[in-house]
Amino acid sequence: MDASFIGSTTEVHLICISPQEIKEYAEAIFLQNPIYVDRSKAVEAGFEDIPVPPTMPIVFWQSIHIPWISDFDGFVHTNQSFQYDQCLFANKTYECVVELTNVVEKIRHNKSMTFMEHKLLIYHQGELCGTAFTTFMTVEEE
Repeated sequence: MDASFIGSTTEVHLICISPQEIKEYAEAIFLQNPIYVDRSKAVEAGFEDIPVPPTMPIVFWQSIHIPWISDFDGFVHTNQSFQYDQCLFANKTYECVVELTNVVEKIRHNKSMTFMEHKLLIYHQGELCGTAFTTFMTVEEE
């Protein structure tokens, strides 16, 4: 992959997370807070519905076609961070777009490593709700 792909974006993909999906994700990462499994507890805590756990947008990638990584046999997820302008909730439909923001090539021990930095932009009704920053790495023998 070369730098010409920097700035590429995916098509907009709509994602709506159900309360059941949030419950399963929360259980998988051992979140104990009842706001992630019980709507009444979420409302008691001041939320409009069950909130999406802060790291859950990482699973949004599974349903988005990202053309510039489709040719790779596999990659390693090396880094992630999240920035929110507002809380994400169950039962809302979000418009998601992935953008390739940087590509860094490194050669070490006869292996070519490519680091691809991305951001996942998450909108609701055209308003930015959050951004997930993620770096993928691929390794090839020289």
